[in-house]
Amino acid sequence: MKSDGFEDRTLSAIDLAKTDDLVKSLSTLSSALALDIDGQKAAIDKARARCHYYAPKSCEHETQDCIYHVDLKQFTDGLAQSQLASPAVKQLAQGVSDHVHGIVIDRYGGPERDDGYGSYGLAIYFPATHDEYACDPVAPRAYYRSNDDNPVAFVADKSVTWVDFLQAYLKVKDGAACGQ
Repeated sequence: MKSDGFEDRTLSAIDLAKTDDLVKSLSTLSSALALDIDGQKAAIDKARARCHYYAPKSCEHETQDCIYHVDLKQFTDGLAQSQLASPAVKQLAQGVSDHVHGIVIDRYGGPERDDGYGSYGLAIYFPATHDEYACDPVAPRAYYRSNDDNPVAFVADKSVTWVDFLQAYLKVKDGAACGQ
């Protein structure tokens, strides 16, 4: 692919047959983090700080178009390598990273999204702050289990615990309105 006009683009091919194992691994990590949020907060903060939003230009000036997704492997690699994370969390995070590596068949990252950006092939919703989560203008209430307007399947599925982790980490109550 030519880079003309695609400097900030990413593409990946995913083996969909492997998604169930990735989701189970991610949910195991998410549950462990949510259960020990205070003990793991410093490691989570540091790993999250390494991650960049996709579509960052929309986040720089106007948050109304910001998409709060980061590279999943970039985040879990940060946890797995953290001196601040517990040994159990490091092992679980490494498991998620390994699953991402195994599920991505091929990937492309333009020059602005490749080296050091963390474009490993799978992004995940991970706002950095309480307000970004609670006041998300692009996907309002989408990541609340109580959302019955336009429910997102993996959010509604209680066996998938990423949302539980996000709400614990960002201190957001399910269904809370913007500003609460």
